[in-house]
Amino acid sequence: MDFKTIVVPVSHDADANAVPVAAALAMRHGARVIGLFAAPPPSIPPYVEVQLGAEVMAAQRRAFAERGEALRVQFQNALAGSPVPWDWRQIQGDPMDAVLALGRLADLTVMAREGEDAPAPGWGADGAGRLALALGRPVLAVPHGGRFSGVGARVLIGWDASRAAARAVADAMPILTRAQTVTAVCAGPDGGGGCDALAVHLRSHGVAAEVRHAPSPDLTPGDILLDRAADMAADLIVMGAYGHARWSEVLLGGATRHVLTHMTVPVFLSH
Repeated sequence: MDFKTIVVPVSHDADANAVPVAAALAMRHGARVIGLFAAPPPSIPPYVEVQLGAEVMAAQRRAFAERGEALRVQFQNALAGSPVPWDWRQIQGDPMDAVLALGRLADLTVMAREGEDAPAPGWGADGAGRLALALGRPVLAVPHGGRFSGVGARVLIGWDASRAAARAVADAMPILTRAQTVTAVCAGPDGGGGCDALAVHLRSHGVAAEVRHAPSPDLTPGDILLDRAADMAADLIVMGAYGHARWSEVLLGGATRHVLTHMTVPVFLSH
């Protein structure tokens, strides 16, 4: 069980932080990495279009091509010296639509969390969570700062026996089976209603996971995960991406948003 195709959306310089993570995973799993730069098509106000429409649109197309080429060079340089096969896709169109179209036929999408100084328009700090809700495939969010090429040696699973958590564990199995240590943390007074059963399931896949029940009424589930990740020096958190009912395309659940906003290690999300 391996990842074979990994997509990395790239829209500005900060996204280069995700490329080494994708490359390290690709090396481990024999995968191809696809860099994607997508930008909205040229648009101009009607009052400008009448007199300068062609010139303005041509200038916007040139700017898109130049920006894409600069990002492609950064992407290529980040993979320099690596035997990982890669492709580059450059699309003028809605960025979310482009990522969905490519990511739904990939095994994993790796994207950097945007910092406060990221240029607009962008994905936003919780963009990975929103993408996971819409994509139907797993998303790996990489923190804005730091180096994380060694992702997947010490893994923390956030488990609450929900559909999203089950999906995340299943999707992360290629990483879990190669991890040095796996710890499953269950928030709530009953340990999430199935953490011991999760350990049995993981053992059936050759994953010897440690189970820790964490009934901490003073902490939110997001805080519990972040605290446990720090305690065990985890290099990856695996969790379900949660939305709010019918508005899941727009609003993330509190635990997902909290972890993505405060994460210091990469977070593997599925919905």
